[in-house]
Amino acid sequence: MFKEYFTSDAWVQTMPGIYSCLLNAENPENRNQKQIPVKLSSGVSEILFCLRGKVTFCCKTGQTGQLIDQGIVLISDCSQLEKVTIHEPLEGICLSVCRSAASESLSNLYQAYGEDQIAAKQANHLGKEWNGMCLLPRQVWSQSMFYSLSHLSIENQSKYCIMKYVELMYLLCSGDAEHHLHLEVWKIERQRTLVEEMQEFLVQNLSEKLTIFDLSRRFHLSPTSCKTSFRAYSGKPIHRWISEKRMEKAATLLKDSDLSILEIAQSLGYSGCSQFNASFKRTYGETPSQYRKNVRFK
Repeated sequence: MFKEYFTSDAWVQTMPGIYSCLLNAENPENRNQKQIPVKLSSGVSEILFCLRGKVTFCCKTGQTGQLIDQGIVLISDCSQLEKVTIHEPLEGICLSVCRSAASESLSNLYQAYGEDQIAAKQANHLGKEWNGMCLLPRQVWSQSMFYSLSHLSIENQSKYCIMKYVELMYLLCSGDAEHHLHLEVWKIERQRTLVEEMQEFLVQNLSEKLTIFDLSRRFHLSPTSCKTSFRAYSGKPIHRWISEKRMEKAATLLKDSDLSILEIAQSLGYSGCSQFNASFKRTYGETPSQYRKNVRFK
């Protein structure tokens, strides 16, 4: 995928079977929104350490996921992917790992973790558990990793990323990755399910003044992960999504109910009419009373 997309002379063999590519805004392919080829050779894994930028992954099932600043994506099988799009210039490091060619050199690194079967577990684990792909949004582990990366010379950045790739595989195969070092591993499917549950909960509680902390506690997420996952799946920040749903509900009540403007405002979590009127006019271009009069006399 990324190996086919970015020019061949941008890739350097850092270790036997492992090629690295430094991504920056100067890459010719990196200047505009581009759809990249959904193609990955058998036995090859790619990992993108995204310092800045945005990439959208669309699965054949209709699920979507986004990689944004200080996020990481690991791909070992792209058969479930339908489309991959780069939305803005990418900055970071991409690795292409031929698992058979890199097995000996990686094995030596894996043994440093007291585990010599990670390479074998890797393909099986990613294949069965995550349909060949794992997205990790910005979190404690990646923030620390990118901070260290920014202080290394260009010559050493690729080697460091290989070390972090090995560490990441160890964490993913350890069976307790979601809690180890606060690493939050997100499958696209799990992200979709959680966000849909959040959206359903929010729709049922539009009258409540819910905070990010309330949501993160209810759904057992950190506040950062709560905001990141919601925006990655819905394409909008939580507060904007809630505001839009409140306005949709308000329009329905103005049209189909005899509730007063104040009663509608209070049913949607507003203490009075002033803020409600302003939000409604921003959305529909007219005040609630004007909207009600117009829809009822059509």
